[in-house]
Amino acid sequence: MSDPTAFEDLLQAAALPEKTVELCLRPDLVAEVEDLERELRDLRTSTVTMSDRGKLRRVAEQIEARRADMQQASVVFRLRGLNRRDWAALIAAHPGRKDSDVDRKLGYNTESFFPAIIRASIIEPLLSDEQWERLDAVLPSSQFDALLDAALAVSRRKVDVPFSLAASATLQSSGETSSPQSA
Repeated sequence: MSDPTAFEDLLQAAALPEKTVELCLRPDLVAEVEDLERELRDLRTSTVTMSDRGKLRRVAEQIEARRADMQQASVVFRLRGLNRRDWAALIAAHPGRKDSDVDRKLGYNTESFFPAIIRASIIEPLLSDEQWERLDAVLPSSQFDALLDAALAVSRRKVDVPFSLAASATLQSSGETSSPQSA
């Protein structure tokens, strides 16, 4: 790109990468849905009467109600990458433990750095320190890892133009085409 004006326009629009992660803060409801699914399956294999069909409907409605509860209990977290200076400062603030092979290899204290990178990366919803502490206390490892993966991705991984399979399929069905490209 040899046009300085075009570069200046791109530079003006430059931003740090962002990623979203949706978490259901009531994963306990999954067990209820699983129980209801088993009940529904059992009823479907033995259903012969009108009364059984009514039970089928009630259980199916309960499943949908629990699914709606889970949707209501879900939060979309938006994470933004750290610039290289802020990344370096965060690394420096969490020096590796001398007695940890993993810390020595990575160059930081994984026990303190991982929550810190997540906390530093979350831009939505805005969380107070107290809210973050309460959230961190109830996150299962799988959800913590989803946030950690997103936080590391937006700060340390290559940014590509994402390929949308859904958009491509939609355009192909309407006669247009799309192909994946990297930035």
